[in-house]
Amino acid sequence: MIGLQRLFKMMDDDGSMTLSMPEFGKACKDFKIGISDENVPVLFGLFDKNGDGTLQYDEFINTVRTPMTPART
Repeated sequence: MIGLQRLFKMMDDDGSMTLSMPEFGKACKDFKIGISDENVPVLFGLFDKNGDGTLQYDEFINTVRTPMTPART
């Protein structure tokens, strides 16, 4: 989780504690994720759960981590 938080901060170029669509798109290119420019908004929309046009850290984490198993709970 700490590594993901660090990654999120690296992507947040303006220090707003959120990612905009341009920051997210730049990160996809910088990290060579292999997503085409036309698919970046689609992926961003999957992360942006509240639909406000920005990606908060919690939205990012809740999308990339797997659900807690009963043993972990």
